[in-house]
Amino acid sequence: AALDNARLDFANNKCVVVNGGGVQNKRFNFDYVFEPGSGQDDLFEQVAKATVADILQGYNGTIFAYGQTGSGKTYTMFGTPKQKGIIPRCAEALFDGIQNAKAEVSEVYIKCSFVEIYQENVRDLLNPTGKKLRIREKQDGSTYIEGAAEEYCENPGDIYKVIEEGNKHRAVASTDMNSTSSRSHSVLIISLTQRLSNGTQLEGGLNLADLAGSERLDRTNVSGIGLQEAKKINQSLSALGNCINALTDRTRTHIPFRDSVLTYLLKDALGGNSKTVLVVCCSPDGIDVFETLSTLRFAERAKKVKNNAQVNTRLTVEQYQKLVEDLKRKLKEREKLIGNLKKALANGGQ
Repeated sequence: AALDNARLDFANNKCVVVNGGGVQNKRFNFDYVFEPGSGQDDLFEQVAKATVADILQGYNGTIFAYGQTGSGKTYTMFGTPKQKGIIPRCAEALFDGIQNAKAEVSEVYIKCSFVEIYQENVRDLLNPTGKKLRIREKQDGSTYIEGAAEEYCENPGDIYKVIEEGNKHRAVASTDMNSTSSRSHSVLIISLTQRLSNGTQLEGGLNLADLAGSERLDRTNVSGIGLQEAKKINQSLSALGNCINALTDRTRTHIPFRDSVLTYLLKDALGGNSKTVLVVCCSPDGIDVFETLSTLRFAERAKKVKNNAQVNTRLTVEQYQKLVEDLKRKLKEREKLIGNLKKALANGGQ
């Protein structure tokens, strides 16, 4: 009976109000709030368009959907053939941006990988051999998936094919709350390399993640393999929450990225070198009020995370040599200045 009066109200396009689940008139403020019935085009304009523009400038970007099972995450990210979601729209916008690139861009390369994290193992959706892939760390601390298949793409249609092929192999099952429940987290990784006329390379990466939904086992009524899947999903989402908590707690010096495969793979998106957008999907139904509150509280904490995104450039050998020569010149100037100061001190400051 307590849930009969529970509801989610939309105060404006930046605020939602929750009543029920132990709270009254609890307000949550975000960058943008989409009411039920909002279109996929509106979502893309507000959520992803700027991120695609950032990738074209050489930044890394991440967009991921989070929320309870059955709340619309996969629809938000992938959509349908008639109502394209964020991912296909990003593909189209990316190639539109390349077509309108400045004259100084002489070469462009785009390649895609598509993986899923299933029961804490990384599996290649483009080469489904069952082999478990490993996450490796580069010298700069960023991560990559060793051995993941990469497909070069020349147009949006090539990316659609990657998505279609990968989704054939993604783990999906029916539960009491969702007839097509994702049993894994999927991550589409788009790498963009632009070579400029002066030889410099801009390297932008876009991670598009559709996270499996959190589940209350008493409502989904899964058993056997489904129960194991649900436990692993909830475990990884809990680890994600722990990382968000640690990143927003100034007293914490250790961030537990390695506690789950998901957080380790996306650690740049969480406080690192990435422009990150979190899309939280909620049910407005009163029966889901506890899950909705949990999702909104997670988003409220995540909004406080500060990232440090930087343009990723790779210089030519000649440019590096010039940089070294400039540093040598500055070093000589400093040494000369230090020498003059020492002489002045030896002469009593004269």
